[in-house]
Amino acid sequence: MRTWFQFSKPWDETLRTFRWSYQPDEVATHLIEYFPELEAWWRSKQAGPHVFIWPTQIKQPYQQ
Repeated sequence: MRTWFQFSKPWDETLRTFRWSYQPDEVATHLIEYFPELEAWWRSKQAGPHVFIWPTQIKQPYQQ
């Protein structure tokens, strides 16, 4: 699932199902299904197929 916490579907799934958005019960089902993966991330920062963090660059203030 590429759109967590959103109702919009990925384009390929929209084409396959002819529906632009998920139904609320579909969103709840996905969240419940992926919850153990989320708990694993909070416990050990272990990335999974649906839960991951993109590294960000923190800009340091300009120093002379």
